[in-house]
Amino acid sequence: MAEWTFRDYQRQVMDGNDKPVLINEILEWTQGLPAKAQAKIDMIILTLQGRAVWPPQYVSDCGFKDIWELRIKSGNVQYRPLGFYGPQRRVFTLVIGTIEKGGKIPSGVGDSAIERRARVLKGWPTCDHEFAKEAEE
Repeated sequence: MAEWTFRDYQRQVMDGNDKPVLINEILEWTQGLPAKAQAKIDMIILTLQGRAVWPPQYVSDCGFKDIWELRIKSGNVQYRPLGFYGPQRRVFTLVIGTIEKGGKIPSGVGDSAIERRARVLKGWPTCDHEFAKEAEE
């Protein structure tokens, strides 16, 4: 049984009929990455779902208010899905994906993560985390 539930931030876009459609922002980011990176991200999230306490090598405070980073390395690239604990107990919501460069999160990404967290806490839609492999099937 899973100890944690992961949720993904959704972005609203308009379809061809000017109707709003929600896009899973995290899945879209993950699917744009190399296959090995996608698999590693999925593996770490699956690992974290099953653990009551998360090992510090997989998650850390990234220096932005109430935002945490998943720490995932594939090849020589540091992938950093950013998220927060909540909005419910034992839920971690991923709000944006990025790549750490030179030991830092790119400028503006932290502010976007903080803004998205605030939106989610006010009721902005999220969805159950979608794993890259599942989405392809």
